[in-house]
Amino acid sequence: MVLVMLNLASGANGGGIIAPVAPAPSRSSSSLSKAGCIARHSEFVDAIWVALRDPTVVVREKTIEALRAYLHVIEKCETRWSVQWYYRMFEATQDGLGRNASVHSIHGSLLAVGELLRNIGEFMMSRYREVAEIVLRYLEHRDCLVRHSITSLLPLIAHSLRDRFVTNYVTICMNHILRVLKIPAECACGFIALIEIAGALDGELTNYLLTITSHLRDAISPRRGRPSLEPLTYVGNIAKAMGPTMEPHVRGLLDSVFSSRLSLTLVEVLDIPPLLPTIQNRLLKYISAILSRSHHSMPRQSASVSRGNITTVTPQVPELSGSAVVQLALRTLARFNFKGHDLLVFARESVVVYLEDEDGATRKDAMPSCCKLVANSF
Repeated sequence: MVLVMLNLASGANGGGIIAPVAPAPSRSSSSLSKAGCIARHSEFVDAIWVALRDPTVVVREKTIEALRAYLHVIEKCETRWSVQWYYRMFEATQDGLGRNASVHSIHGSLLAVGELLRNIGEFMMSRYREVAEIVLRYLEHRDCLVRHSITSLLPLIAHSLRDRFVTNYVTICMNHILRVLKIPAECACGFIALIEIAGALDGELTNYLLTITSHLRDAISPRRGRPSLEPLTYVGNIAKAMGPTMEPHVRGLLDSVFSSRLSLTLVEVLDIPPLLPTIQNRLLKYISAILSRSHHSMPRQSASVSRGNITTVTPQVPELSGSAVVQLALRTLARFNFKGHDLLVFARESVVVYLEDEDGATRKDAMPSCCKLVANSF
């Protein structure tokens, strides 16, 4: 069954998936052609639900790929039978959510509901209340896979009918997401759903800003274990999704953000235009500390640039790791937007020295950094 589903999924563009096909030469009758087409669709719809209720997670996940490909084919064909197959598939999802349904049947049905929402949203709009009731029924299910699927469905129903979601479901769904953010094993899914919902609702989450900010701070600087880079991406994405209303809250997170070691993820997160002047100054201080401390064996106060002049600062730079971090710092200088700063002195004191570094890769990264800093100063 797994191989069959994989073949169906991979054949979506090449004709391998079951779909309406031209009749063979020996079958010239249109009635035979239609009967054959209906039979093949029926065969697929029946077969896919066996796999979607398989006890093995990977089988269910691969089967969803096949369902996605099948829906794409149906959409392209635009036959008068399409609604019939959509209706049959939605009915089958409800069959898999019966009173005595197993966990794997519930999980498979929820995955299928997600694909139907993504691919045939217009058909699903008339079933919005039924889908919402399914989501509410399983919000607090004991199985983590089921809860994960429910959390992932929330942005989809928010996008489907925004106004109805805001009126009837936003409070209960946000309460669920905020509970999920407190569970370490599930908070990543919660943040992703939160980002997508924020993008769909366009300013309707302002009442939750303080709570969201608190969860972001806890995720960036966990009380236990090592800090993770992944939560940094949530800060940037939520800031973009929420818009200007999130700006002061993100500003309050910058101390926590800059407590992380320099990384490509950190640099990408810092691309927040409304906070650019503040971020420029802090990032320059951060990079200055890396370049100064990496070049000299003894730590010293680092020269850092603020708008128009040089200030003396000693920011903490955790987890330095030699040439790799130096090269990343140099690449950041070359690529990040530092316009508006006179960086000639900074380039001479902190960057030019790396043009003669023993490491060839470091020398290679130092050259565009110097050029960019000089160009920005004119």
